[in-house]
Parts: sequence; C-alpha cells; structure tokens
Amino acid sequence: NNFLLGGKITGTAYCPHLFSNGTMNASLFVDNFSMNNCTIGDLKAESYWNSANRALMLNARINEKPDSSSGGRQIATAFGAYYPIGDSINLVVDGNRVPLSFLSVYMKMILGDIDGFGSGRVTISGPMNKTGIYTRAYVENVSFGIDMLNTRYYFSDSVYLTPRVAGFRNIKIRDKEGNVAYANGLIRHNYFKDFNVSIDVRAEKLLAMDIPIAPDAYFSGKAYGTGTVSIDGP
Repeated sequence: NNFLLGGKITGTAYCPHLFSNGTMNASLFVDNFSMNNCTIGDLKAESYWNSANRALMLNARINEKPDSSSGGRQIATAFGAYYPIGDSINLVVDGNRVPLSFLSVYMKMILGDIDGFGSGRVTISGPMNKTGIYTRAYVENVSFGIDMLNTRYYFSDSVYLTPRVAGFRNIKIRDKEGNVAYANGLIRHNYFKDFNVSIDVRAEKLLAMDIPIAPDAYFSGKAYGTGTVSIDGP
C-alpha cells in the first residue's frame, strides 16, 4: 500500500501566532511532481491551517511541463484536508487525461507496464497507512502487457475503483493487429494487496501469444484465440 510521491519542492511557509493560535499558511511549487516514480507534471499548492477543524486545508493544481507537446495544459485540480491528529486525509481530485503509469506498481502481478490516461473525479480518503481510493473514471488509450505471452492490448472505456474492488463492464479490447475482444471483470483487492481476479473475455481471433524464436525459449510463435475465456483466482 506504499504510495511514493516525488519532486523538487520550493516555496514559502508562514506560521504567525504559532504558539497561540497555531496558524500556518504555505505556498509551494513542486517541479517534476511524480507518483510511484511516474512524472506527472508541475504542482502548485496553497495550504492553510483551519483551527476549527484542526486540519491543514489544501488547494492544488497540476500542469504538464511547459515544454511538453500540450504546452503545459492543466491536467488536475485537488482540494481537501489533512488531519494531523488522526494522520488521515480527505482529498478530492478532478483529473483531465492524467497519466496512468503510476498504477503499474500495484498491478504488476497481473498486468505489465500500464500506460494511458484517465479523466474523472477521484476521492482519496482515510488514514495515511491505509488510504482508500474511490473513482468512476473514463480511461483512454490504455495499454497493458502480458509479459509471459509477449502480447499487448489496448482499450478506452469507463472503469470503477474502491479500496476493495475494481471493475469494468463489456469493454472493447484490441490487440496490436486490430483484432477485437470484449471483457467483463471484477478485481477484488485489499487496498491494492491480496488480489483476486474474475475476468471473462469473448474473443474473435485475438492475438494471444507472440513470442519470437530464441535459443532459450521453451516455446515460440504466434497464436490466436476465438471463443470465451474465464480467468479466476489470485
């Protein structure tokens, strides 16, 4: 359940009346803000101490790098609060084509090298050592690999995620040759641990294996699949 944040922080923080009212205001800039070693963009954040709620309030926005092909477009805004007494957070993030590569670390036991973009509202809530993520988002140009079979698949559709389950319904998947399959899936997990998968796939000549000939390969060649496949288990 580790969630690694990175970047180079600059900015200012003011703590007037620190020993009486405990107030604080901060303005921060994070260059090359990253999540799980995936660079997202540049983050600007404003925060202040809310004495009534005993919380550090946060407003932030993330833009792509100015020298990117988009010219530094805004990809996310966030607002919420951190509660130091309970070491917990309640944060709402509105994303617009946010890179999804940071999810690869959680899904590496099932899917390889996730790429693509996600848009929608995400709520991050709970204690910092067991943070829950809730969303129903639209993902586009998503791709993932099956390393053992040397295949890669692509899709754009809606998905949902909670701290206990992730799912999708009747999504259209393509292989690199444009062949199509349809999938329904339910992935049970415990805060991105202890995964249990239940996926049904209906395929029509989908590229199922694409392993080049090599001296140390146990098997090689191309294979296509037609029919229904169910994948169940941890």
